[in-house]
Amino acid sequence: MATHTTTLTEAVATEVVTTQVFTGNEESMAAKTHPAFASPDADVQLCSKDNTTFCIHSHTLVAVSGWFRTMFTLPQDTAGVSANTIEVIHVQEDADVLAGLLAIVSGTGCPDLKNIDYLESLLCAAEKYEMPLPIAIARVALMSPVVNASPIRVYGIACRMNWIPEAKLASTRTLVLDLFAPGWVAELDRVDAPHLTKLIALHRQRKERFIAALDSPTFFANHRPAKCFNCGRELVHHEWQSLKYRWAKQMDKRPFGEHLSSEYMDVEELAAVLGARCPIKNVSWRNCRDVLSSLISRPRE
Repeated sequence: MATHTTTLTEAVATEVVTTQVFTGNEESMAAKTHPAFASPDADVQLCSKDNTTFCIHSHTLVAVSGWFRTMFTLPQDTAGVSANTIEVIHVQEDADVLAGLLAIVSGTGCPDLKNIDYLESLLCAAEKYEMPLPIAIARVALMSPVVNASPIRVYGIACRMNWIPEAKLASTRTLVLDLFAPGWVAELDRVDAPHLTKLIALHRQRKERFIAALDSPTFFANHRPAKCFNCGRELVHHEWQSLKYRWAKQMDKRPFGEHLSSEYMDVEELAAVLGARCPIKNVSWRNCRDVLSSLISRPRE
């Protein structure tokens, strides 16, 4: 197993890293040095894809990164290289991501992770370089309410990382969204197919449960005869049937959260239900209000 891991890491290092050597304090004239990582006694320079260098000690990278730990333990060709050389390693991340990553692992600070694109880029880099601390910080930040991201995006990231609690919470937050609206196509494309299938099934299951609740025999005699509480005559409540149809149709376009939203409450069919009266005694059907009050105040699964 150890042999396989080393081989994989070596292959990745060969693909994404270019190493150059400079003697003494010589620097690449085309690159600029990041002010937060400009230690003159550093023995390694990481160069971002936008040509910013980060001076850092190799022992720091070895301590915090499994990827760099493996790379630095690989046999090195030191023939003709002087003792005071600076190793320059070119990586694929840009300066902002690399600065945030190194700030975390070196203990000098934590970057602003409100932007979901930046957070995901930092997470991908931390995963690639096998850095547990930035991954843990990104996991906490992902579920923060200040992160500017749709729950679909958060769900996709959590699923990819196999973060089950975060994925479940994010999937619950998607229940207020119409997944088939054109505006969510780009977000859904980011979600792996198996997890997308589960998300769609969750939305389908929730709608079916809601309709089943509306069709319950306890709600205005949907499947059995019932009597009016006021006059004792058989109850035929057409207004309730119309409301059920309206709400079931509404679930496809405008799902609701834990409670019924105003788009469900401000409809003519609901007003008709609440205004329905016994034709004999001309009083309201009090069971309408009781059942609706229970239905509206009940949290949704």
